[in-house]
Amino acid sequence: MPTMSFKSFTDLDDTLSRGTLRPDIRAVIYDAEHWSKTPDDEQRDPAAFYQRAAQLAHAHGLIFIATPAMDLVNAGGGKAADPAAAFVRRRIGAEAARFADVVDIQAQSLERDAKAYGSFVAQVSAQIRAVNPAATVLAGLSTNPHGSAITPDMLVAAMLAGAGHVSGFWMNVPGKGSDCPKCNAPRPDVAVAALTDGRLAGLPGFSS
Repeated sequence: MPTMSFKSFTDLDDTLSRGTLRPDIRAVIYDAEHWSKTPDDEQRDPAAFYQRAAQLAHAHGLIFIATPAMDLVNAGGGKAADPAAAFVRRRIGAEAARFADVVDIQAQSLERDAKAYGSFVAQVSAQIRAVNPAATVLAGLSTNPHGSAITPDMLVAAMLAGAGHVSGFWMNVPGKGSDCPKCNAPRPDVAVAALTDGRLAGLPGFSS
């Protein structure tokens, strides 16, 4: 499905107001994160801006995809000692998902620890389904998050840990660029090796 991603509500609003969205686009993503691409007021009140973004997208007949980043817990200064726990405690995922059609739980920073990944995905998914049971819930993965290298085994273990709580996974294969300045070269081979691993054969959407 042709989809366009926006890092700020302001950009989404401007694009739709001007009528400059590509005519083939059927879905829009609002990817609010704790970075310069998302205005400070949007970072500090993601619930309000995700609601506004969803309403705007729906008014234009578009599918709305919410992808609130875990690092939004650091908006307004400070640094959470345990970002995952703070994200759950503040219910950021649930509030962002309240009016969304699809939600991506950005759990990829935890994928090196399958137990932590599965626990976080389970908690956030439960919060989302409690407020919006119609939403399609996905969990994020990445071949190149910050830190040590990711292996196919890590990705498979994370998927097995989170599979019972989501409808599917969102595989990111980033390379170095403005959205990921600390990334190394993209590693599609890691994604392919993980997604074709026989241990996933029993999961929905996977076959041997």
